[in-house]
Amino acid sequence: MAENLGLQKKKRVATMAESFGLHKKRRVAKPQSCVRQSNRPDRQADVLELIVKRLAAESFGFQKKKRVATMAPESSFGLQKKRCVAKPQSSVQQSNWSDLHADVLELILKRLAVVDTIRFKAVCSCWNIAASSYVCSPLYEPMLQAPWIMFHYNYKASLNFFSLTENRPYKIKRDDKEDLVLGASHGWLLNFNIESKTPYLLNPFSSSQGGKIQLPWMDCSFSYWMVFNSVVLSSDPSRSKNFTVATLNGFYPQRLSFWDHGDTKWRSINMTWWNVYEYMICHKGEIYAFSRIAWTVDVWDFHGVSPKQTFYIESVPLTLHEQWKVPKEIEYSVERRIFMVESSLLGDILIVERDFLLEPIFFIIGFKVYKLNLSEGRWMPLQGLSDEAILVGHANAVLISTRDFPEFEENSIYYGGEGCDLRVYNLKENKVIKSYPNCRCDADSTCWMVPTFSP
Repeated sequence: MAENLGLQKKKRVATMAESFGLHKKRRVAKPQSCVRQSNRPDRQADVLELIVKRLAAESFGFQKKKRVATMAPESSFGLQKKRCVAKPQSSVQQSNWSDLHADVLELILKRLAVVDTIRFKAVCSCWNIAASSYVCSPLYEPMLQAPWIMFHYNYKASLNFFSLTENRPYKIKRDDKEDLVLGASHGWLLNFNIESKTPYLLNPFSSSQGGKIQLPWMDCSFSYWMVFNSVVLSSDPSRSKNFTVATLNGFYPQRLSFWDHGDTKWRSINMTWWNVYEYMICHKGEIYAFSRIAWTVDVWDFHGVSPKQTFYIESVPLTLHEQWKVPKEIEYSVERRIFMVESSLLGDILIVERDFLLEPIFFIIGFKVYKLNLSEGRWMPLQGLSDEAILVGHANAVLISTRDFPEFEENSIYYGGEGCDLRVYNLKENKVIKSYPNCRCDADSTCWMVPTFSP
């Protein structure tokens, strides 16, 4: 262990482990093979990760049984950051946690998700500096994390999240409760300030200056609720400043607008009534936008001075699934909502069709999935998603691999209705197979986003 982690003595690691009850039994001589086995780097990282979580939990009163954790960005999800000052005799002082070698701290940070990194930063000022430096360094590689669902309530002082991995909710305090939350992409929220009529990007998990990006003023002579219909980022602003924001704003006429980082104004084009778009995604440097009127998908190149349409794909099929057995007298009442996602396995574009009834009560009938065949310019129905799942909210949809996140059901769609619990719809069985009673989707809007840090 001393050779791999750069520690001078083996006793130091033993003391760290004993301080948190990891070694309750007396150490005895073991065969040489066992000693070599216990010195593996991944085993060391597992032990150190346990030490970090135990330290944050025991030293600062983090209660695992508490159902909701209320936190501010870059706080400790309810833990208060403390300075490294002299303290009475304790396991923290005796073990000199603030003196851990930088290589050891970096090894720990590489194994922590965003929520655990926030707790890590709350241990002491020394660890906070180490974590901030690591997150801002070019070597920082975010740990693969499952998306959280966010519930936004207008004019509330907090953003509400739910982690399916931990099966628990979180809250993040916000000072801009009067501003509207209009969408999410790449872990960033698009907010809109009503008074100044200016939109801005916000990373809710970061309180640094890089966690807020001001966008140019946008003309809004109509209801603020119709300012933005959809928003997408070409890439994650946390990783690169070479990104573009694309928005659908307005109603009649609707505008497709683009803003490149560093520009002082938007590049916009007015849509015809036939091309009123409902949803869009960025795929291989182009925008794919779904037309609500024509039921087609148009492809836009946004890299020039003025956006231009380069391609369009024929109408999306409209057929009710036979197994749904919708009575003919109410077929005309069936509403449809279209989402688009990019497959993580093959890189294909998938369309998710959600069919639902608005009257007499809101009721989701079911989902259908299609894959885009670019060579033929048509949509092909899919019977299943194999090792993938699609997470659908009001504002966006996200596709994930169930191999990476086995806590999610494969071949399924996660969704929340109007005031109902979060539910899991299986595409093979064509029915809901699971629900989350402690995750109620009764917010003004919901979206899925992966927690990220912004340097």
